[in-house]
Amino acid sequence: MRPYQSEYYTNVAGIDITYYLLLITYYLLIMSYCINSKCQKRQNSDEVKSCQTCGTTLFIHNRYRIVRPLREPNPNHPTEVFEVEDWEDWGMLKVLKVLKHTNNPDLVKRFQQEAHILRILNKLKKYNQRNRVSREGNNQRNRVSREDHNKILTFFRKKPGFSMSPYNQELVVPSIDAGYFTIDLGQDNKLYGLVMEKIEGDNLEKLVVEQGPISQGEALVWLRQIVETLHLLHAHNFLHRDIKPANLIRQPNGKIALIDFGVAGIEGLAETQIGSLGYAAPEQMEITGKAVPQSDFFALGRTFVYLLTGRHPWELAMDNKKGRLMWYKSIRQTVDNSLVHFIDQLMHLDYHKRPQDTSKILKRLAKLTKQQSQLEKSLRLLSYFVGILFFVACLPFLNKHVLQRLLDINFAAEGSMSYNQGNLGKSKVYSRVALTLNRHNALSYHTLGLMCDDEKNFQCAANRYRQAIQAVEHTLKDNNQNNDNIIVFIDALNNLSRLKLLHVEPNFPEAATHLAKARGLIPQARNHPEYGEYWNSIIPEVEADLEKNRGWLALEEGRYEKAQKSLEQAIAIRSRLDNPKPDAYCWLAKVLKETDASKPEISKAGVKCKELPNEHQKPEIEQLRQEIDRYLNPKGEINEN
Repeated sequence: MRPYQSEYYTNVAGIDITYYLLLITYYLLIMSYCINSKCQKRQNSDEVKSCQTCGTTLFIHNRYRIVRPLREPNPNHPTEVFEVEDWEDWGMLKVLKVLKHTNNPDLVKRFQQEAHILRILNKLKKYNQRNRVSREGNNQRNRVSREDHNKILTFFRKKPGFSMSPYNQELVVPSIDAGYFTIDLGQDNKLYGLVMEKIEGDNLEKLVVEQGPISQGEALVWLRQIVETLHLLHAHNFLHRDIKPANLIRQPNGKIALIDFGVAGIEGLAETQIGSLGYAAPEQMEITGKAVPQSDFFALGRTFVYLLTGRHPWELAMDNKKGRLMWYKSIRQTVDNSLVHFIDQLMHLDYHKRPQDTSKILKRLAKLTKQQSQLEKSLRLLSYFVGILFFVACLPFLNKHVLQRLLDINFAAEGSMSYNQGNLGKSKVYSRVALTLNRHNALSYHTLGLMCDDEKNFQCAANRYRQAIQAVEHTLKDNNQNNDNIIVFIDALNNLSRLKLLHVEPNFPEAATHLAKARGLIPQARNHPEYGEYWNSIIPEVEADLEKNRGWLALEEGRYEKAQKSLEQAIAIRSRLDNPKPDAYCWLAKVLKETDASKPEISKAGVKCKELPNEHQKPEIEQLRQEIDRYLNPKGEINEN
């Protein structure tokens, strides 16, 4: 970020105050914060163990140190939320939620219920993760026993008519840490606390403020992710009751997480008037406060009104005759009427006329997504057709030398080269022209996949890599080999595996198959008689990335020794190239940390991870760097507990 340059701030009355501003910032950053809301001066030096003003301990449960409040302290609000360091977990940053008004039985009951619901949801989350591993891999120690399976199903009291979601891969909610506990401040003054995982990312309200309304494509993807989480909540009788943009977090990997279960309730018992104005369903805001599963659908619809328009539902007019929110006139981007109508259905004032369960919503979303992809395909075909017509119309005006030059261009190679040079617009044009001329052009599919990957449109990237793989298989079947086919095949298999490891399309066995197949083709690529100097220079680059992903996969499967070996091999291969990358070092640091390796080894890998450029801003590298920052100080030294 460029430094703020202002003569006023750097020189006041002839005094350079930049140093003093930096000094103040430094001291603010190392402060410990007092948990006592009645304390007059809550900031303390991190060198003391008790508040210097009120004497309250600064180490909650001898484990957590409060770093800063995550929202502005408000005396009238019953809870406070803090960012804390967990000193039993290498200084990992977590979230502490504190109930101040412990003399209010309703608030205490609601706080206890939030802890109870999160505890249950996390058991379900762990069960799903373990069961997925047992289905996908053959690692016996990860398998869920029949006894555990029955315990989980009994524990969750499943409703008739619901089944485990066939759509959902994981439950995206915060992990609970130490659970619900009491914080004794002395003199009959006690607080209740709840420590949770800190989910990295921005809430969707902030995202829209900073970046503007979302597109229809993003809306469909996010809707599906949120409804998949609601499917599991509702299947086990839980209602969230406070869905709104501020309670949804977009994580670095693109997944949407649902947070703040402070007003969540059990269906049938949710009889309290509660929720956020503008988002809560009418039946939820009545005196009886009756919430039903369809109440969450209403709030979901209102949430997407905000995401698509950038305006709070309060700001929009109501058609009182039809009982319909007049939001569609405020949409700034192109949105199909079918999606507008669907969101209107979610927001129907009568909950009986909203979709009755999440399964129906997921089926409807699948249909809308299919329509979206068909529309995009039609528009692409139309653009190609117009381009061809224009080209044909221009033929009489082209002399024979110009025409010959056009026919001699290798559009796929030009597209790939333009991408490597950073000219993405030119690359996209060349690649699409190449595919218009030959729909089995693997290199062009692969180049477009790389561009989708850079744009963090991972589903688009996965589809393009898959098309590249199919195109190579087609040309190999017809004995129509080009110089780039084998290397493109290897790279596409490798890149698709990375997306599966990134949980874009979670499937570890399939990732393992792709990586094994790609690795088996390396000798064939290396010994290819037609490969020139350019393609031969690419092989080590591809091989290093392949070994890095093999190490990542081994880490996910808990095979640490294999992971370390593959990652060290990736580093060794890349050390012979002029293009160092942080990826293998970042994963190696994680492996070494989890296996309690020596501090110098962890430090060396962590420092390399942080100092090498993350050229394509890969989300997994940013996430690994955040983890490293929690245990490695700026000098490259491991923080002591």
